[in-house]
Amino acid sequence: MKLSPLFPLAIVFAASAVHAQMNPIFGALQSVQSAITQTRQLIPPTPSSSAQGSQPVMNEQETQIYDSRKAADAQARQQAQQDGARISAADQAQYQMQRQRAQTAAKRASEEDDAEALAVENANIRRDAERQQRATAEAQAMPPLCPGLDIHKLGIGGFFVACKNKGATEPQMLARLGALPMMQQALYTDIIQDIYTNEVTDIKKGNAIAAYDTRCTAQNNCQRIAW
Repeated sequence: MKLSPLFPLAIVFAASAVHAQMNPIFGALQSVQSAITQTRQLIPPTPSSSAQGSQPVMNEQETQIYDSRKAADAQARQQAQQDGARISAADQAQYQMQRQRAQTAAKRASEEDDAEALAVENANIRRDAERQQRATAEAQAMPPLCPGLDIHKLGIGGFFVACKNKGATEPQMLARLGALPMMQQALYTDIIQDIYTNEVTDIKKGNAIAAYDTRCTAQNNCQRIAW
């Protein structure tokens, strides 16, 4: 986890505390050194006994100063570590909170998009169903286009050709397909269009067109050809 930019400030403040604690210590050290200097100026040097006598006093004082400095440094490091840990924990909590908010917002947006897409799809389904109902009603209300022709004997393609030969137009043929299921509408539309586009008048050729369109539709590989 990346520490906050405020972490260096904690170290700076901790270092300031160390300096504040060390100032009295340095003052004491300077006082000791000044006292030693004055003593040396007043007392003439003697044999090694004088140096040996003053040495334990200086060692003890230096030890106390060193221990104090060491304790102050340890306290400063501990304080800096505690400050860094608190800042890191706060940053981690803030990061988790921001991440949770982003995930919640993304989930809400996704749900809204899904709901909107579902609403659009349902509207399209209803619209298609209503359109089919109207087409079916209109087709059923139309009078027979070619009465007297037997579709079972002629075949579907032959029936369309025979009806065309009797004067039925392509739009009249297509209008009556509305009462049929969608798949049959698509197939019969292809057959009628091929018959009228190629101006077919032969019943056998009409059945050949119907057979070809039925086969290619089942294979989902229809290519328009000339008849």
